Amino acid sequence: MSESNSRSHCSVALVIFIAMCTGWSMPAVAMNSPSLLPPPTVVIVAPSNGSILRCPTMTDIAAQFSTSMDPASINYSTFTLTGPGGATVSGVVAYNDTRKRASFTPADTLVPTTMYTAVVSTGATDTNGSHLESKIAWSFTTSPVCRKPNYPPSEIAVSPPDRSEFVCPNGALITAKFNHAMNPDSINSTTFIVTGPGGVSVSGTVTYSVATHVATFSPAVELAIGTMFTATITTGVTDIVNKPLNENLEWSFTVSSGCASPVPRM
Repeated sequence: MSESNSRSHCSVALVIFIAMCTGWSMPAVAMNSPSLLPPPTVVIVAPSNGSILRCPTMTDIAAQFSTSMDPASINYSTFTLTGPGGATVSGVVAYNDTRKRASFTPADTLVPTTMYTAVVSTGATDTNGSHLESKIAWSFTTSPVCRKPNYPPSEIAVSPPDRSEFVCPNGALITAKFNHAMNPDSINSTTFIVTGPGGVSVSGTVTYSVATHVATFSPAVELAIGTMFTATITTGVTDIVNKPLNENLEWSFTVSSGCASPVPRM
């Protein structure tokens, strides 16, 4: 060991000795520093790379990460879908932290017998600010035909549950999940309605997720506390082969005070 290295080691030892004797605290090492943790990776994608989808209307395009991601970094610029010639497909990007899963839901039905490529870029970061280790890209092809259901549609879950006391009046999401793919055009403000006392309609926005088969009613106003509301989905709703519901779907819930944000059951 050189004389300079020996002096350096002695100086460090002296500082540590003085700190121990005087009660000084040494600076803590930030164990959650991005430089000390492995960067996030994508552990699984859907559809799988090179696969053929049974139906372009039943598309669930997703990437699951190895760790919790920063939701703000998962958006239409970091999660993209392109078709022939690199044409960008419009859609909605969402992130579920519980599942560490990002999803891309196309705004329109994908073209049959066509290859699409999904990309998650290194602009996606985890909650510590570390970027995705490398860009991930995968491709899949839509099939020429759909596997058509031979039974009528029905609901398998609603939120809030029927006859429940809905805790949070603001930011309320009212949802119904169906047993198979529905015709998105049939799910709208005339077939999915919410009413209050006296049958007065609640204004709101109706959307449908092709990927999850979930219809959502988002009230435009805060729901009144201590009031019962009724959600109705009519037989005007049809599936992808135009089969309607056997009967109107109806459920009620009551808004209470307090505000623990509801989590729709998907």
